[in-house]
Amino acid sequence: MEDPPDVHNWKHANFTTVNKVNAKDFEVTPNPANDFIKITPDNSVTLWYTIEDLNGKKIIEGDTQNEEHIDVRNLASGVYLISVSGANKIACKMKLTKL
Repeated sequence: MEDPPDVHNWKHANFTTVNKVNAKDFEVTPNPANDFIKITPDNSVTLWYTIEDLNGKKIIEGDTQNEEHIDVRNLASGVYLISVSGANKIACKMKLTKL
């Protein structure tokens, strides 16, 4: 039987750098919104987004790269949270207001 790896021996560990997506890395417009929003990255990277209600229920999710319009017409008026993440970057959450 083979011994389990020594989890305390870090010299052979392979770590991936993970950075946080900052609000300066993208723009959500318009906010507040009526019909559509678009997420504009500061460069041409793919961003993944999730729109949740204030209870944490996922309402809309997807990805965008080229300032595609995201349809929010079916959302009830109110406040939502939009999470945006990119490759090797953890999510940034911000408030989205639907008129």
